[in-house]
Parts: sequence; C-alpha cells; structure tokens
Amino acid sequence: MDPGLRRDDDIIMKLDLNTNRQLMAHGYQFDAPVNASAFSKDGAHFAFGLGDGHVIILKSSDPEGERLRVKAHAGAVPALKAYGDGFLSLSDDGTLKAIATDGTQELIADFGGAWTEKLAVHDKTGAIAVANGKNIHLWTARGAKQRIIGPHPYSVNDLCFAADGVGLSAAHRDGVTLWSWPHYEPQSSYLEWKGAHLAITLSADKRWIVTAMQEGALHMWNIALKRDYQMRGYWTKPTKLAWSHDSKWLGSSGSEVVILWPFDKGGPEGREALQLGWSNGALVSALAGHPSAPVMAAGFEDGGLVLIDLIKRKAFNLSTPSGHVVTTCAFAGSGCKVIAGVQNGGAVFADLES
Repeated sequence: MDPGLRRDDDIIMKLDLNTNRQLMAHGYQFDAPVNASAFSKDGAHFAFGLGDGHVIILKSSDPEGERLRVKAHAGAVPALKAYGDGFLSLSDDGTLKAIATDGTQELIADFGGAWTEKLAVHDKTGAIAVANGKNIHLWTARGAKQRIIGPHPYSVNDLCFAADGVGLSAAHRDGVTLWSWPHYEPQSSYLEWKGAHLAITLSADKRWIVTAMQEGALHMWNIALKRDYQMRGYWTKPTKLAWSHDSKWLGSSGSEVVILWPFDKGGPEGREALQLGWSNGALVSALAGHPSAPVMAAGFEDGGLVLIDLIKRKAFNLSTPSGHVVTTCAFAGSGCKVIAGVQNGGAVFADLES
C-alpha cells in the first residue's frame, strides 16, 4: 500500500474506525506536487491544487472517471477552498480565481505578481481574505467590494475568519491583529506577544485565539478572561492546527504524534494534552478535522495517513508510508469522504462509507 500512489489502480486500505471491513480507496499520480486539496460545498466534487498551477477536479461519485485539468495559474497553487458551487484558488503568482466544477475560470483579483499563499474563506457569508505583505485584501461577503485593511506592523503570516463571518484574525510577528466589521468599516485591536506567529485559529465560540510559533510553542489567548499563556515543548514549529467538530479539542503538528489540547471547561491550562497517531517517528505534516464527528485525519512526513478517534483515543492507519510527505488532507462536508495529497504528486480519495 503506497500513499505516494504511483499507480492509478484501487488501493485497499484497512479502516477499523467502527468495523473491520476493507475500505476501497482510489489513487492518483500527477505531474507536480500536490499542495492543496478541497471538496466542493455539496461534496459532489473534489479538487487538488498542484505546484505547476493546475487545479484537478474530479467527481466524488465517479473517482475513477474523467479528471478535469484546469490550467489556472502561472505559479503554484498553495491554497484551495470550496467557494460557491466550485472552488477558489490562490497562487503564489499573485492571482486569485474562482473555478467552477466545469472548469470555467473567473479572475477575482490580481495582486500584481505579489507572493500570495494565505487564503481564508467564510463558508456561509462568502467572505474572502488574502494576505499580501503587511496588508489583507478583504471581501466582507460574496460579491462585496474589495477592501484593503492594514498595514499591519509586520507581514501577515496567516489569517482566519470568526465563525460568524464578521471578524478576522491575522497572525504576524510579535502578536495578532483582530478585525471586526459588524456594521461599518473594519476596526482593529491588537494582542501582543513577542515572537513569530506562523499560524492562527479561532474557536467557534470566539473565546480562544491560538497561534503556532516559530519557537516551537502554541500561544493562547482567552478573550473572555483576558488571559494568555503558552504551551511549549514541541519538537519543531507546530504550523498545522485543526479543531474537533465540537471545539473541545485542538489538534496541532510539531511532533511525531498529533498533540491535542482540551478546550472544554476552562481550557488547557494545567491539563495534559492527548498524543495520538504515529508513523515510524515521522513528523505530522497535515491535519483536518471531521465536520460532524470526533475524528481527525493526520498526514506525516513519511507518507503515512491515519484517522484519529477522539472518543476511543485511538488512531487507525489509512495507508502505510511511502517516503513522501503528505502535504494536505480534507474531509467532505458530510464527513464520509476524505482526500489527501503528497509531495511527489500522489493523491488519494477514500469513501469511508464504501
């Protein structure tokens, strides 16, 4: 079994999350690294963003059927999100495009060749945010006029929307800038902590803001209590973050296992983290939370791919290592399908109900 997926035939992988049946998965091999992946909102299609500017679109109902190969960008595609009836792709060539499932393209923005790789999309409102140096290009709703907010004190390293779609958090060096626009122009506030904040996430109830730091730590702000503290001890910088569906657990990379912090009750302060998932001592390289069940998918630098059951506190192998880094993984909105991409151009689609 090879998650690098050097051939196009079906690969049998053992899934023992609830049963001992065999799971049928479908493997692909593309001509460039797979950098990003996403399902469409309805789960009927899934797509992979490649390092050569192509976006590959397939049907979930016919994963071995026609592959729609869309030349969307001149540069690589580091970010791909569900948007409308299709996808939104961002390239490091400085272009942002909407791509329909039939391959039709619409240029949303051209940032003049700027290096752009961080994209956030709000599922319900259609709000879009793109980091561009010290500024953020923001569309507060689908069809809204583009705004530029900033400049921030340093280049924006990551950004994410609040669950209600009327707030945005931006991570940069020495802290986080919070933006909100409930009625009028976006207004900002600032949370300071010295150091390089590389990734950011916000809990669904907006109580917690968590950043991943260059120094091998997570920094956490409890907004309601106006407190902040750090969780240290990671092997390396924990750049991948994913919430469980109920926001009770936050999964993070930065180690050879997925580090899961408890966010029920009073949060993780003074409590032990769960450590789940393992692939021959390789570091975690990709994370995705199941949309409606206490399950996470995790990819590893050696190509291993696992599902983590947060109730049983066990991990189940989806595939054995190939020696190639898993760069991306994603669940469909229904949660019954999962995809992953690999640095050598491999990719996989699995139906968990098959």
